[in-house]
Amino acid sequence: PFHTTSVMALKNFEDFKYYWLLIAGTTESPKQIKACDKKRDNGKYLSGISADLQNMSTYIEKNEDATILNKVQDMRYLKSSTVLENIRILAQEVKEQPKSFRVEIYYTGHGQENTGNWCFADDKVVTLKQIIDIVRSITCETLWIYSDCCYSGNWAVELAQ
Repeated sequence: PFHTTSVMALKNFEDFKYYWLLIAGTTESPKQIKACDKKRDNGKYLSGISADLQNMSTYIEKNEDATILNKVQDMRYLKSSTVLENIRILAQEVKEQPKSFRVEIYYTGHGQENTGNWCFADDKVVTLKQIIDIVRSITCETLWIYSDCCYSGNWAVELAQ
């Protein structure tokens, strides 16, 4: 099953191992993509995105059953292709694991207006479909996608269809 959420209470499940990929999107609204209101705070969110990533890292590092496979956080210059490649690497790394594990992908950054797609410095987005296509081969118990961005609820609608 695929899950997406803007805000999620995190719980420890004793029977699972967790494999995390943490992604911090661009700190400035992309120029060619309609994202959040650029007038608010000049559209720059470096401190908020950095704090979100650090808080998630701290939470995960306290859980002995969790492993952060990678943090992708070149926030001013991060390209969508780099993110997709890191998701491919995550899928490859966990392919050989036993089934009783969870893959968790966390994104904090800008969301594309009306879609919730993840925005990056190259003025391109990463879509839910792209992520699912990459991780479809993983035989994990569950895949959780945490999308901490504007318009992320649109991914839940997309999944429901």
